[in-house]
Amino acid sequence: MNEGLHRQRDSVDMTRDQPEGMAALTDDWQLVDLLRSGDEAAFETLIDRHHTAMLRIAMVYVMPRAVAEEVVQETWMAMLESLPRFEGRSSLKLLLAFRQLQSKKE
Repeated sequence: MNEGLHRQRDSVDMTRDQPEGMAALTDDWQLVDLLRSGDEAAFETLIDRHHTAMLRIAMVYVMPRAVAEEVVQETWMAMLESLPRFEGRSSLKLLLAFRQLQSKKE
């Protein structure tokens, strides 16, 4: 699962390299449910969808890029650790941004 954490996404194309079958799932919470059941392809799809935007947010607050990449990786790890508590009351994108800002402060 950690392989996907180290990928760099330089393109805004959110469907690029998505595992077969996952691209059709448009709802992030469907992917979170699959991830909860151990589906690593769902995690890769979430990374493909959100990594570039998360990196942009991190680079507003921290430089150089390598440090911003670490913040994003920490955010993904925090998301995985708190996965059982996700309730789906807000968008996953908002939740990831909030976690990312928390990671930056630590």
